[in-house]
Amino acid sequence: MEQFRMESQLQGIMDHYGCDQEDAIKYLDLREEGYSQYQAAVMAGIRDPDY
Repeated sequence: MEQFRMESQLQGIMDHYGCDQEDAIKYLDLREEGYSQYQAAVMAGIRDPDY
């Protein structure tokens, strides 16, 4: 069950940001470390920073 949830979460991130699985995993790792959604997305390279 937990594996399905993780795969579903990864797929949702990949669909939202148009990224591959490796970048989605980086994003989730950064979120777990306490970074905000915005910070994690920029640091994972799946979103451009707002200037």
